[in-house]
Amino acid sequence: MTFGTKKQIHAEQGKNELEFKLEELTNKKNKLAKKVNELKNKIKNNDERNNKRREIDNDKKKQEKEFWTKQQQQLEAFFKTIHSDG
Repeated sequence: MTFGTKKQIHAEQGKNELEFKLEELTNKKNKLAKKVNELKNKIKNNDERNNKRREIDNDKKKQEKEFWTKQQQQLEAFFKTIHSDG
């Protein structure tokens, strides 16, 4: 076997190893990209859920504030009628 033949065989083996490594890395990259997309979707869903919760909480606070404002107005009106009668 000549030196050139040995070198060519060695180069082909190295090429096969590199192709295999490239395939492994491509698969790993695809898996990681899929994981990134899953995490982005999870973040999006969490954000949407949190926004809905925040909106519900704000609505509850607004209703409570309106209730107490109305209560205050009614009590003030009631006290005015008591003071005007007395």
